[in-house]
Amino acid sequence: MQKLDNSSDLNEPETVIVDNKNNASYRKPRRRWRIAVIVITLLLCALTYIGVFGGNVREVVPGKLYRSAQLTGNGYDAVSAGLFGNSLDSVIKRYGIKTVLNLRGGSDKDKRYHDEIAVCSQDGADHIDDAFSARALPSPEVVARLFDVFDHAKYPILIHCQAGADRTGLACTVYANAYLGQPIDTAETNQLTWRYGHFKFTNTRPMNKFFDLYRETSRGKSLREWVKADYPKLYDGINGGR
Repeated sequence: MQKLDNSSDLNEPETVIVDNKNNASYRKPRRRWRIAVIVITLLLCALTYIGVFGGNVREVVPGKLYRSAQLTGNGYDAVSAGLFGNSLDSVIKRYGIKTVLNLRGGSDKDKRYHDEIAVCSQDGADHIDDAFSARALPSPEVVARLFDVFDHAKYPILIHCQAGADRTGLACTVYANAYLGQPIDTAETNQLTWRYGHFKFTNTRPMNKFFDLYRETSRGKSLREWVKADYPKLYDGINGGR
């Protein structure tokens, strides 16, 4: 009787059948998650870059002029600033701020305004209001007060509005042109910009329109001269004599 040798069968490797279709379907969700994480990370970085997070605290002229969003109160900007270590108290102490220029206005009934006054008093910084809206041209009086603050206030100065983008951008453009000697186009590009959260195609377009008017009607006058001599009549004409 012939003996069967099954040793070769025992030593053969086991064949594994891979279901490529199911394996590929398993990889797809993981790939989507990776893409989602990358997109969200890039979005957060972009929002941080334009100042949506952290209070939009920036140096305009180191040791002299700074800008930010609202850094006090319970609003999103102030809470976000605090999480990034940019409370008003911290910023005043970090940069040695001597004057806080508030472009929002307010009253003691507003917590953010009350807190701002209190922090400035506590830290020995002067507090000045020059309120106007980002959705309309600033009045001649508002712009004249900007020049007065820049001429006479104690430096370093911190300028802020709500987001630190629109009204603050206009004020910093005025400073960069009139006090740093930058051409108006350069000053506007550097200060009234999407990099700080300002977008000219939104309802804050009047901030850019102010400088458009200057370019169109200044006839060689400096910004300071134009604001004093020509802008009041232009402003009244646009606003129906108000």
